[in-house]
Amino acid sequence: MTEKTTFKVAKILDEYTLIINGGSADNVHVDDTFNILDKDGSPVKDPDTDEIIGHLDLIKGTVVVTLVQERMSVCTSPERVNYKFMANLNILKGNFTYSEKERLNVDLDQLTGELGKSEEPIRVGDPAKLIKTSRRESSGE
Repeated sequence: MTEKTTFKVAKILDEYTLIINGGSADNVHVDDTFNILDKDGSPVKDPDTDEIIGHLDLIKGTVVVTLVQERMSVCTSPERVNYKFMANLNILKGNFTYSEKERLNVDLDQLTGELGKSEEPIRVGDPAKLIKTSRRESSGE
C-alpha cells in the first residue's frame, strides 16, 4: 500500500498558520513540508490536437508542520530571511541575520483567530501535498 502524501487544508487559524487533515495516523511528522496547491491547476494543451493533456500544479504557498496530532497537523509558513547586515560598533561586532515568517496569501474571511504561486488565496479544502519529509531512513527498525 502506498503512503498518502496529499491532504487538505482543514482550517485556517491566521495568516501564518493552518491545519491539514493528516496526522500521525497518516505518517505526518514535525518538520514535514507541504505545498498548498490551487485545486484547478493550470491546464496544459497538446499543441497539435489542442487536447488538454494534464494540469500543472500551481503553488499557493508552502508550510511546515509544527505540531502533529493523530488525525491533523498544525502547519506554519516557513521563516524567510529578509536581509543580512554587518555591525561594526564598539559594543556589537559581527554578522547578523534578520528573518521573519512569510505571510501566507489566505482568504481572510476564513480566519478563526485561534492559536497562539498562484494569486488565489489559500482556502479550506485546498490540497496540501508533501514535498519534503523530516523522516530519516532507518536501518533495521
